[in-house]
Amino acid sequence: MIDSGEMCTPCRIILLSLLLAASSLKAEDRFFDSAGIRIRYVEQGSGTVVVLLHGYGGSSKAWFDSGIFANLAQDHRVIALDLRGHGLSGKPHNPKAYGEEMGLDVVRMMEHLHISKAHMVGYSMGARILGKLLVTHPQRFLSATLGGSPPRLGWPASEAERAEKDAQHQEQSKPVDGQDFAALAAVARGRASQAVTAEQLGAVKVPTLGIVGSEDPSLPGLREVKALMPAMKDLLVLEGSNHGTTMKRPKFIKAVRQHLR
Repeated sequence: MIDSGEMCTPCRIILLSLLLAASSLKAEDRFFDSAGIRIRYVEQGSGTVVVLLHGYGGSSKAWFDSGIFANLAQDHRVIALDLRGHGLSGKPHNPKAYGEEMGLDVVRMMEHLHISKAHMVGYSMGARILGKLLVTHPQRFLSATLGGSPPRLGWPASEAERAEKDAQHQEQSKPVDGQDFAALAAVARGRASQAVTAEQLGAVKVPTLGIVGSEDPSLPGLREVKALMPAMKDLLVLEGSNHGTTMKRPKFIKAVRQHLR
C-alpha cells in the first residue's frame, strides 16, 4: 500500500483526479412516470444496455449487494429498477396495478430513455416478469437471462392458492421500514396476468439463458421450460446453491457475461 504522505505532488494530483472520476460514475437515483406510477431506477456505465430486475420483496439493492451491478457497469450501461410495489417506487394497493403492468414498466422506462433493445436479467420474480415480456415484447430484447425462476407457465389452482397464501402472509407481517405489506400482498394477488402458455414459449426467438441452484425448488420448472422453449439453449445448474444463494455465486455473473457476449 502506498503512503499518500510520501507521494510527490503530481502523484497526489493524479490520484485525486482518479478518485473524483470514480465518484462521478456512481449510480444515482432517477425517477420516471409509468402510467401514473412513479418508478425509481439507477444507471451507471456506458455501452450496450443491460436491465436488471430483482425478486419479490427486494429492490435494486440486491444487484449492488451481490456485486453484479458494479461488475457489469465496467463495460455496459447497466440499469436496475425498483419494481412497482418495492423499494422507492410507487406502491399501489390494487392487484390490477401489478402482474403484466410490472413488465410494462420496463418497456416504458426504455421508451423514456430512448432505448430500443437491451439485454435483460431477472432473478426470481424478475425472471417471471421477463418470461411474460419475452412473449409480449420480444422486440425489446437482445437477450434474456432467467435466474432462479421460470416464466409462469399457465395459472393452475396450486399457483392461485400460493399467491393468496403469500398475500395473506404479507398482510400479517409486522411493519418494517421501507416495506408496504399491503402493496406486496397486491403484487402476489396480481400474478395471474403474468402467465404464458407452452405454445407462446415455444415461439420465443430471443436467446435465453437459465441459471438455477441444484437445491432451488424452481429447478424442475426451469427444466420443463427448457424442454418447451428452443430459445433457451442453456440451463446452468449451480450445485449446492439454493434460491437465496445462487445470484451471489461467482459462476452466476460469469455465466451472465458469457451469455451477453
